[in-house]
Amino acid sequence: MKTYNWREAARRANRWTLQLALYGLTPESFAALIEGQGGRCASCAAVLRAIGRVCIDYDRERRLVRGVLCLPCLDGLRGLDWNMARARALADYLEQE
Repeated sequence: MKTYNWREAARRANRWTLQLALYGLTPESFAALIEGQGGRCASCAAVLRAIGRVCIDYDRERRLVRGVLCLPCLDGLRGLDWNMARARALADYLEQE
């Protein structure tokens, strides 16, 4: 019979709380942020609970949380190196016929 590992659960909860604090968020403000997005990714509108892992998108220059993204969208931003000109050029390329 497998027992619940309370120590591991507490460690994960502490790690999440610390990660939120890095972005100036509390668990309550994070929940409000997701609720304000309708429970969906701020970029692609996928349902966040269905996806599993969610990521906080943070503007390092302005030091502001932009929203909560699904992992594929955050990976896409990382691939574009958060470069708007590159993102626009890629969008233009994809929209060509």
